[in-house]
Amino acid sequence: MKKLSILLVVIIITTLACNKGIDLPSDPGDEGNSSILWEYEIPHVDHIYSDIVLDENDNVYFFAESNKVWTLYSLNKDGKVNWTTVKSDGAHNFSILMYENGKLYLRNSSKDITAYDASNGSKLWNITFTLPVNDVALSNGVLYAVEASSVYRLIELYAYDANTGAIKWSESMDHSLKPLIAAYQNNVCLVLKNQNVTPHILN
Repeated sequence: MKKLSILLVVIIITTLACNKGIDLPSDPGDEGNSSILWEYEIPHVDHIYSDIVLDENDNVYFFAESNKVWTLYSLNKDGKVNWTTVKSDGAHNFSILMYENGKLYLRNSSKDITAYDASNGSKLWNITFTLPVNDVALSNGVLYAVEASSVYRLIELYAYDANTGAIKWSESMDHSLKPLIAAYQNNVCLVLKNQNVTPHILN
């Protein structure tokens, strides 16, 4: 089978420009102040399984698969590889990758969340759930995960210490099909998708 080579291109419309109030191009045909900083060709990659995440130092992180080997990548601001970490148990559909305070958080299977040190890719902690984890959110040092089961008709919302993986609290709720969560500062919003979409704010 012919393998794909996925070209990762970073195009910058700099945050410095935004902070200084420089106008961004509104016309798609107007190149404005954007420019290609670098290109990185990922060899023999079948799929990129996560969002592409950047940190405050312009390091780039993503999760990709080749020949059934799932790898977490870190590239520096010049497009050079900082490190790679192989994840043995693979991906589940589209993985969720998040960054906060020097750590990466990867939901790469339906029942698995792993934290990594963003400086070197070493694993910090791992949580394996009983039921599928439908969505995760991260804010202010707390990782939120919502576990859902159509069989048992229930959901469970968990809050974990993002540094240690220790559980802070959990809350059970009525069944909902594919609940979604978002977090900001000390608030988490849980959207229950039954007949209506109704956000539940939990402090």
